[in-house]
Amino acid sequence: MRIRFLLAVAIVFCCSYSYAESVSEHKETEELMQYMEANKALDYVKQQILFMMKADIDENKMTKEEIGKEKDNFRKLEEIINRELTWGKVRTSFALIFEEVFTESERADMLNFFRSPAGIAYKKKFPELTLKLMDVGQKSIVYILPALKKLEEEEGKKFKEKQNE
Repeated sequence: MRIRFLLAVAIVFCCSYSYAESVSEHKETEELMQYMEANKALDYVKQQILFMMKADIDENKMTKEEIGKEKDNFRKLEEIINRELTWGKVRTSFALIFEEVFTESERADMLNFFRSPAGIAYKKKFPELTLKLMDVGQKSIVYILPALKKLEEEEGKKFKEKQNE
């Protein structure tokens, strides 16, 4: 198990427990976080931690036994992260961050937006919007394929030239 990632995970856990205030003291911020689905940010953080840890495992430099141990350690860490890094434990910390980043006036304006018909429509239609934007992005890749092919050919030529030297 990599020490730096364990340290990063420990920091995340410590931060999640660092605030003892109850969420009820942050009622409007809590409502704003609900509209903005801030809990999904926590899921993203957990995925990124696990992704970085998995990327740090260089199986080419390990024996099969070491790979097995590393994968077992990774599975155990994933269980710990999912058990300990929950929305209920970090919600107050997130609320305090929202209150630090956004002024009271900005939070009130955002709440007014999300409570409005336009805000309700935004929240309802955002998943559809996201899927359509992703589709356009995927279809747009055809515009860069010629440049990617040219780059690949150039790199192939350079590689062959180095081999012939």
